[in-house]
Amino acid sequence: MHDEDIVDPIPCPDAFREGGESASYSQAALLLALGIALKPKYAGLLQTLRDPAPFPLPELRPVEEPVPEARFDRVLEEARRQALEAGADELQWRAAEDLYRRPAEYGNADGALRLLAASLVGPDELVRVAAAVSTLDLVDTSYAATWTLVTAAMRSPSALVRAIATTGLMRNDHSLRTWRWLVWQVHQRVREATARFWQSRDVPAVTRVRSTDDVTCIVHGTLFVPVGRHLEEWWKPGTGDFHEYLRKGPRPNVYSGPDYYRWSGGWNDFARSEAVQNLSAWMRAHGQSELDLIAHSHGANVAMLASHHVKIRQLVLLSCPVHWGLYQPDFSKVSDVVSFRVRWDLVIMADRGDQRFSHQQIREHVLPLWYGAHESARRSSTWRSQDLVKHLHVPGGSKTVVSAAAPPSQDRVAPTFEYRFDIKGPHDRAFAFAQAMRGQPGIQSASVPIVEFKNSRPRDRYAVFITARQELQMAWVRQVAEQSNAEILGGESR
Repeated sequence: MHDEDIVDPIPCPDAFREGGESASYSQAALLLALGIALKPKYAGLLQTLRDPAPFPLPELRPVEEPVPEARFDRVLEEARRQALEAGADELQWRAAEDLYRRPAEYGNADGALRLLAASLVGPDELVRVAAAVSTLDLVDTSYAATWTLVTAAMRSPSALVRAIATTGLMRNDHSLRTWRWLVWQVHQRVREATARFWQSRDVPAVTRVRSTDDVTCIVHGTLFVPVGRHLEEWWKPGTGDFHEYLRKGPRPNVYSGPDYYRWSGGWNDFARSEAVQNLSAWMRAHGQSELDLIAHSHGANVAMLASHHVKIRQLVLLSCPVHWGLYQPDFSKVSDVVSFRVRWDLVIMADRGDQRFSHQQIREHVLPLWYGAHESARRSSTWRSQDLVKHLHVPGGSKTVVSAAAPPSQDRVAPTFEYRFDIKGPHDRAFAFAQAMRGQPGIQSASVPIVEFKNSRPRDRYAVFITARQELQMAWVRQVAEQSNAEILGGESR
């Protein structure tokens, strides 16, 4: 279910007149795009979506303030009534057509809310979930949208639907207020469903290349609740689809020991920051002086941050949600970065990440696939059919990691400056601030001590320790904090 690779998308609004999986994908894509188009802060993402786009987006006037829940509830109730009279499919078609054909009247929040409400009461689960994600972006807390995402995240038989629903929930966790207990249920279900995943590292006996300086390591992404089947461990030595493809083909040096790397797969900044520290420690413990990382989804963001701590020969990013202010590699410690992705990745749209990199040192390769193929970039079948191995070659490349610009000798011995900043809770704000600081020029490191969070209750403030190559101006630091939605309660040099 929802595992078809779309090559020729059906345009909107016509997709709302069509049936089948391809039409559902296009409908979901438009609904996810509405939440981006109507929010001024997503203007950069909207520009990326327009180039290229599977169909023209309707002209919409951005919404400055959240729509009150009571107002949306009235629209939703009217949609339920009309769906009983004319049918949900007909109601969706009318709302979508009005959005495109009558922009002067419906090219605003009211027109978008009509289509979102009609889609929330529609028969297709993927379309309902996409509508719920954008509803949470536009409406000041919606129980209907939240409940739609919770039930889909925990019960949907579609891996794509579960991924979109969980992503939409976790991204809005801090703003759900009354309904945060629903999100907590998803957290608990993920822990229970993946508990067996952590109990054993048993792997079948496989032939391994015992090189100490030429190893490829796989980094998986966020883990979602598996429904009706075991978690697909595609990165696992001996049994994982992608691992075995690499080992038997282009990368026989892929690490295959029982202590292979993996992380919690949690959808939050804390889990990713902990994964960065553990990945860096894993690489040091294995004495890898020359190492390639192949990472998927948010695991790619983990891998990019790890490059600030260890040297990497080649970094391969698969379907990576781009949040350049939070996650970017240290190019002085990485020889080559290559990215593979699909067009209009629905999971990345729900994540509100950018669809592509714009940095000249990242080689981008876009697959001729659309929408629901978030997992395609890490499937062996895709690598074979698209011959992706040929893009791993570094033109004129060397196995030696070199800095793009070697600093003068006096810079190497220049003193560093250490600071401590207290960030107002919850803890994910502290991690967001630390990640934002890591991406700033002149910052050597920024971290939140993991020990503070183990077996401890939530606190009202969390410490972030920063090492910089020059003195920091408080006004500038506060600006970075504001951009990452963090509040500084105090700071001091050490």
